Amino acid sequence: KVTIPSHATMLYRLSGDYNPIHVEGTSGDNQDAILHGLCTMGYATRIILRHVETMSEKSDDVRLTAIRCNFVKPVYVGDILHIEVWGPICNTTIDENTSINFRVLRVASKETVVDKGVAEFKRKDASKL
Repeated sequence: KVTIPSHATMLYRLSGDYNPIHVEGTSGDNQDAILHGLCTMGYATRIILRHVETMSEKSDDVRLTAIRCNFVKPVYVGDILHIEVWGPICNTTIDENTSINFRVLRVASKETVVDKGVAEFKRKDASKL
C-alpha cells in the first residue's frame, strides 16, 4: 500500500505538463488535484519492483524491460493505493522472459484505478557488461 503525498502532483510539472488540474485541482487548493498518470505508474512500478526483489531468487539478475497498463479512474492526492500482482514471478521462478500482471486499487472505495497492467522482466545476460 502507498499513500499519495501532496507534493507528488508538483513533481510532474517537470515533465512539461502544466495543466493546472494536476497541481491545483478544480478547487485550487491541491486537495482534488488529479495525479499525473506517469506518477501513478511510477508508484505502481516501484511497488512491483519491491515485490520482485522480495519474491524472486537472485533478483539482482532480473531487469524490468517493459511496463504497460490502462488508466481507468483518476488518482487524487491523499489516496491510499493497493497494488495486486500475480504471475510466475510470484512463485520465485523467472525464465528468460517473464511477465507479471497487476492492477491498482483505491483502498477507500475499492475501485480499480489502473487495470490490465503487465510488467515484463528478463534475466540479465551474463555475457554483457
